[in-house]
Amino acid sequence: MNQIGAIAKVMAVILEFINGLVQNYGISIILVTLLLKVVLLPTGIKQHRYMKKNRVLQPKLKALQEKYKGNPEELQKQQMELMKRENMNPFSGCLPLLLQMPIFFGWFTLLRNPETYGVAMAGTKFLGLELSTIVSQQGTLALVVIVVITALSTYWQQAQVSADASQKGMLYIMPLFMAWITATLPFGLAVYWMSNTIFGIAQHYGLELFLKDPPRGNEPANENSGKNK
Repeated sequence: MNQIGAIAKVMAVILEFINGLVQNYGISIILVTLLLKVVLLPTGIKQHRYMKKNRVLQPKLKALQEKYKGNPEELQKQQMELMKRENMNPFSGCLPLLLQMPIFFGWFTLLRNPETYGVAMAGTKFLGLELSTIVSQQGTLALVVIVVITALSTYWQQAQVSADASQKGMLYIMPLFMAWITATLPFGLAVYWMSNTIFGIAQHYGLELFLKDPPRGNEPANENSGKNK
């Protein structure tokens, strides 16, 4: 918690500096969120490449699951061999997220209690709404608009990362969950949440456009691979 607090203090300095330039905390939150996306772009690229490789791997994993559904030990062995052939580390997709989490929690902590870190956000507005006031307390129209934007942007983002049927449930659960969470948070956090999701969507399509497809393994996904070579 001390480390998260320290990160929150650093984020407060950055937020105050940017706000001194633009004189609007709502715009400042969006700009800091964009800055974080740029700074964390290397981890975003690694995570994106992992997801692309994972999409390529899913049909082979499903074939193995069908073939060895009565033999879990052999299934695990074949899956590990497939991962090795495809140069796929199952933990590589988690590492970028782990690196981002402390910054996320620091930023979240700051926006939830800005006055604690010397940010005088109370009473300030963005798009006509109080940044430090809970979204659900700011009128029905504001609540509906913010919840809909959050749900749609989260759905769109989830649609890009749902690689197999086992993840399809999250395609519908996550947008509803995020919409509910957003409604219970200060509007300043909602601004961050929505802008971060929208920037994430833009980053996804940008990386899809500029990153080459991951290399595919040269061997089939079964125990007979390599016998005919």
